[in-house]
Amino acid sequence: MYINYELYFARASKNWDNGGVAFIRMTFSPTVSTTGRNYLITKGQLIDIAKQGTNTVSSLELDFNKAIQDGSYIFKENSWYGNLLYIGQQNDYPIFTLTNESDSMN
Repeated sequence: MYINYELYFARASKNWDNGGVAFIRMTFSPTVSTTGRNYLITKGQLIDIAKQGTNTVSSLELDFNKAIQDGSYIFKENSWYGNLLYIGQQNDYPIFTLTNESDSMN
């Protein structure tokens, strides 16, 4: 799929031999086209992915409705992937991704 949010790389991950980490900027842009892949998963599965991406061991709740209403929902501040970004609908299913709360990371 193509999404109208810019892809950028920041920081370095020890898990990937200090390679750059991919993020999506939070601003929709009709002139930007980032290639993505979508998967049909349950909300519970996305919460599990969010827990892994943010190193959360306790329970975690994501406000999917707030993300749809506001465009995003920051569920864990100062975390690489602590922002639930709503990027649209397809076949009556909402499409979300996890990214940073900022449009650029140092």
